[in-house]
Amino acid sequence: RGELARNYIELRANQAQLDIVRANAESQRQTVDVTRERYRLGLTSYLDVSQADAQRATTEANIPVLTAAIAQSIHRLGILVGREPAALKAELSTSTPLPADTGLSAVGLPAELLARRPDLRAAERSLAAASADIGVATANLYPKFDLTLGLGLQSNQASRFAEQSSRYWSIVPGLSLPVFNGGRTQAQIASRQAIFDEALARYRAAYHSALEDVENALTNYYAERSRQVALAEAVSANLQAVSLARDRYRRGLTTFLDVLTAEGSLFNAQRNLSQSRANLLTDLVALHKALGGGWRSTADPQADNTGPGSLASGLQAYPAR
Repeated sequence: RGELARNYIELRANQAQLDIVRANAESQRQTVDVTRERYRLGLTSYLDVSQADAQRATTEANIPVLTAAIAQSIHRLGILVGREPAALKAELSTSTPLPADTGLSAVGLPAELLARRPDLRAAERSLAAASADIGVATANLYPKFDLTLGLGLQSNQASRFAEQSSRYWSIVPGLSLPVFNGGRTQAQIASRQAIFDEALARYRAAYHSALEDVENALTNYYAERSRQVALAEAVSANLQAVSLARDRYRRGLTTFLDVLTAEGSLFNAQRNLSQSRANLLTDLVALHKALGGGWRSTADPQADNTGPGSLASGLQAYPAR
């Protein structure tokens, strides 16, 4: 499930990147037209035209790379749901925004959620089995009384065996005293105690590793959220910078270098913001995995937040076949 979610996020992230590339390439083509017009009017050199066209071509060079990555993601998703590589092409080829980050409503995630992790459950079962073995070995220290049940015949004629009156039952008591077995029972207890101690150490290690996974996932998530806020501000500022630079260039108040710099900064900021949104969802998938399969909001116990935002419902549209 985690691999399916990560590949779905990667697909939508690449589609978002492709949309950004195409939008910037179109904007840069308009800038090329502006430089050509200024050159035609004798207001600038052909250097501006060449620089503008070079930036446009560099931006468009990302299109084939992203197109191939999108196709590969669709193929991988098809395989992951048990179908042919191209089976989901029609459903997934259209660009769709990344699922929204709904945030973590549960500030303190209950520790008992970790109990759903397969590694912890396996370690816990091993620990319980080792504990039970100690109890069995300890019970062997005590005397055991055995009652042997015997069946006999009162008649010498086998033909009368079927008759109730010809049979008798006998009970022979027996006593086992393990205290005289040369210390074998004590050795068994010591051996199984050692096995228990080893199982306990493995369980503690698995539990601490699970806690580390959760803490790391939460740390990455909140760090990426903070980064995303800053990137959104950068995109907004760069949009304004591009608008101002183009306007000043048209009026001959600045060089074309300012336009190139502003457009390049905007392009990078938009791509970084888009990737940050994908990273945030990937961090939620990592948290989902670290907790052994999602969590429930403390504000709404009936709401099952089993995945990043609406990602889970998006994936359910493509069941294995």
